[in-house]
Amino acid sequence: MTRDRRQDDQLPIYEGLVRECGDVMAEARHASQQVVHQATALLGSEAARPEQQRQRRDFTA
Repeated sequence: MTRDRRQDDQLPIYEGLVRECGDVMAEARHASQQVVHQATALLGSEAARPEQQRQRRDFTA
């Protein structure tokens, strides 16, 4: 089914922009989820280590 120009004029603004430019918000959300996943994979249990190392330095003579 094809839309005519009158139907396009009645679409909400965001829907029209998505049709013209792509869904930038969805792409940004996907990219941020990938970054969080990669950071979690890289840091893993390493995230707790800096605090433990700092405590050790504070108490060494």
